[in-house]
Amino acid sequence: MDSEIIIDNFLNDFESFRIHCDDVSYDGVVNPEDGVFYPGVSLDIPKSIEAEVIARTINSIGRDIKVNALFLRLSTNGMDAPHQAHTDAVMGSYSLMLYINRLEDCEGGTSLVLHKKTGLCSTPINEKQLKVWQDDTNNEEAWQITNIAAMIPNRAFIFDADLMHRAEPVGGFGDNERNGRLVLTMFYD
Repeated sequence: MDSEIIIDNFLNDFESFRIHCDDVSYDGVVNPEDGVFYPGVSLDIPKSIEAEVIARTINSIGRDIKVNALFLRLSTNGMDAPHQAHTDAVMGSYSLMLYINRLEDCEGGTSLVLHKKTGLCSTPINEKQLKVWQDDTNNEEAWQITNIAAMIPNRAFIFDADLMHRAEPVGGFGDNERNGRLVLTMFYD
């Protein structure tokens, strides 16, 4: 697989799913992998949408996958992410971000970033890199954007989970599930 794939018009019935997303709870969850509480998360995804996301991913990459997690993530204006610049390597080999926003509420996307001083752009592999990441994960100015997948409704961005990335804009946007930054995320091997 290429390290980055963008697929537009990902879901067949995007509008029905978008309407569904207006009426679910985004109270958040504790991730069992890292023990961190992630605000704005919902696991309320219809089984038919889960099946379509998985099937479309398999068709796009040309091989079977093992899904490790699938959830919705809402980031409203001012929401603090536990880690701005981060990788998803603890969750799987690949990440998929499916943008669920309405067209009038789209801004930002997902950026791939590198640490300006050290060039760190993937999962830390030693104590020195881990320290750099821990010190600067939430320092927006410490990171340079190397690529960005623009947030367009029903666009999927698939990338190597080992790549350092962050949600754009940092701090989210909007003030509720109807106009905030909303992404369906899937981690898989």
